[in-house]
Amino acid sequence: MIDRSAALAGLINTISRGRCTQIAVGTKNGEILIYDLASASLVETVKAHAGTVWSMHIRPDGCALVTGGADKDVKFWDIEEKQVNGDDVCRRATNRISA
Repeated sequence: MIDRSAALAGLINTISRGRCTQIAVGTKNGEILIYDLASASLVETVKAHAGTVWSMHIRPDGCALVTGGADKDVKFWDIEEKQVNGDDVCRRATNRISA
């Protein structure tokens, strides 16, 4: 179930790859929450920034994400698909570059 008590920064982006449709949500405490839309469940929590996630953009092919935060960092993330119980799940793989 989606946690509506999280302090959201108002950033929501859709990640669609194959059968996988998820949303990435930026929070005021610097996390990116990735939810699976089909099950309305939290897939992953990523500690992205030391402060509020101010901006977020997902590449159209769903393979990468860029975020900007109150900590004045810009970070680039690779997104990869992983098999979980026979279903595709899109998750953050690594933080490639911080600027």
